[in-house]
Amino acid sequence: MRLHQSYVPANSQQVELQISEAAHDLECVYSLIRKQNLNADARLTDANYTWQGIPFGDNLSFLGGHLDRTKDAAASTNSELLGAIANYQFRYDTMYLPAKRAEMSAKDTKLALINAVHSLDAVDKAVFASSTLSTGKSLWDQGGVCAIVQSFKSARDGDKLSGLNSSATGAPLELSLAFKKPQAEALRVEHFVKSNYTLNIERGGRTTIINGANRDAV
Repeated sequence: MRLHQSYVPANSQQVELQISEAAHDLECVYSLIRKQNLNADARLTDANYTWQGIPFGDNLSFLGGHLDRTKDAAASTNSELLGAIANYQFRYDTMYLPAKRAEMSAKDTKLALINAVHSLDAVDKAVFASSTLSTGKSLWDQGGVCAIVQSFKSARDGDKLSGLNSSATGAPLELSLAFKKPQAEALRVEHFVKSNYTLNIERGGRTTIINGANRDAV
């Protein structure tokens, strides 16, 4: 996997993010939303043992979920919906994934979870992110594990190279992301890209292909 970072300015509600990954077989992207400026872990001083409203959360917890399912976006403040996803869609050249923009409901982000489970062919597996906390709250929405997950494989067979060839045109992979409220502070989006046969163009025009731990000259 390789990490790409994007930044979301404060007061933004709609952003277009680019991921420049030239791979012959791009399998999946995991996009995680966190605060741009991370404070000290609040668990040691907070009497309620919460961080950003997340029970037992810390700086490694992800934003994106709808923390209070009793209120919709209109009834919530900007800080209460920090990082809360309204809708998203990936685009590469003329291809859109999911084909229809993923629109979250008014009081949760369950569609993002369903798309992640379906996209990763995990329907018949035990999905930890879909479980609940001891308080009965949703681990996905209120437990700091919400993420934008999109697979680009066209076949379930792991032995086939059926991912996206993002080195074909040189165009970046794009993530169109909207939040439920203008953001109260600056955010970062960390994209973990899983791919095979990554093309690197180095200084002087030299090119290499990385396949796992191997680097081959071309």
